[in-house]
Amino acid sequence: MARNQAGEFTAVCGVTLAPKSNYAVTGLYFYDQQVCDIAANIQPSPSGELEITDVNKRYLELNQLNVEIMGRGYACGCRLRWEDPTGNGPASRPWRAAIFEP
Repeated sequence: MARNQAGEFTAVCGVTLAPKSNYAVTGLYFYDQQVCDIAANIQPSPSGELEITDVNKRYLELNQLNVEIMGRGYACGCRLRWEDPTGNGPASRPWRAAIFEP
């Protein structure tokens, strides 16, 4: 997410090698009743998927995107690590996906 000098967020972008700021969208979203209409008008990305980033961009365009900056420790750079000792894939032990790896 990019911010201007006044601290207002001005752009939402997906994963990139050259981020516009040190802010990241962690994936905790709350939407109002218009989200279904917004999502219905989103065009699929080149991969053929509807992107949540495009929904957030639309809310920004409408001046209705509210961003809450969470302090250190909420999104600490950890990533989920899939551990499946049986090798049988996601269905065998889905609770293991909750293990954090720093």
